[in-house]
Amino acid sequence: MDAALEVSARKPLHKVTMKDIVRQTGLSQGGVYKYFANIEEVWFALSNRFDLEIDFKGFLTQLFAASLSPDQTLRAIFTFIGQEITASMESGYSKLAFELNAIYASQPELVKKQLAEQAAEAEAESGHGYNYFFQQLMNYCAEGEAKGQFRPLVPLTDILMLIQVTVDGIIRDATLELCFAGDELPAELSVRQSVDRLMDSLYISTMTLLGGF
Repeated sequence: MDAALEVSARKPLHKVTMKDIVRQTGLSQGGVYKYFANIEEVWFALSNRFDLEIDFKGFLTQLFAASLSPDQTLRAIFTFIGQEITASMESGYSKLAFELNAIYASQPELVKKQLAEQAAEAEAESGHGYNYFFQQLMNYCAEGEAKGQFRPLVPLTDILMLIQVTVDGIIRDATLELCFAGDELPAELSVRQSVDRLMDSLYISTMTLLGGF
């Protein structure tokens, strides 16, 4: 898996072949094909591995047990997301995910297969993956509304969707900068160098829409 990630970091994903990965590992072809039948299986495994490495359940369990105020809890959540965005760029996963999305756009059958893989992983490893994370966030906000801590200005589902698409946009633009713009952009215009500020703005926007301020 490490060899596959190294190869995908220096080549466009659609040009990466099993032969490239075999060569990078130093193993025999049979040694690699013992675990992965084709390149698509390698992509799925890499994508799932990153999600499984993030202990969402552990983070949220500890956070909710701390009995912080709603604004403190949500600020901690957005700080955590920002840290994971930065980690995904440093690890090379954000480039992989960006290019996978481009491939999926023209091969819908791969999307269905990936979703099935993720569902199986989620069932086996409860507490991992961004789907789990956002579901727990939704549950927390719904509980806060029921307790009168939040008075949403719009439906909670709309707020969650705003959070998701904003996070996706930050990851996308930061990845494009990382891969193509390098350090050419001034710091004040760089999404990659503004992740913390953007997540703070998203926190403020979310709290405002929740009626928490």
